[in-house]
Amino acid sequence: MKEITFNGKSYEVDDRFFLIDPDQWDENFAGIAARELGMEALTDGHWQVIRYIRDYFRDKGACPVVFETCRELGLSAKSLQNLFPTGYLRGA
Repeated sequence: MKEITFNGKSYEVDDRFFLIDPDQWDENFAGIAARELGMEALTDGHWQVIRYIRDYFRDKGACPVVFETCRELGLSAKSLQNLFPTGYLRGA
């Protein structure tokens, strides 16, 4: 476990860069994680997917499957893969 600090806020993450406490998540952390995964910046397309997944999880207690995310957001599987080349679960 390690601690990272960004903009004055500290986050505890595991060795795969997942938050120890998911309630610590905020949009600043998403930016840090994106850079850690090799993404330069999060675009509107990234945020659309991230916010959909977070809303879905908040409402249903589970992560939506790729098909459902693509259908709801009007994305093809290829365009989702282009947005998150490290994978849906890891990247998004």
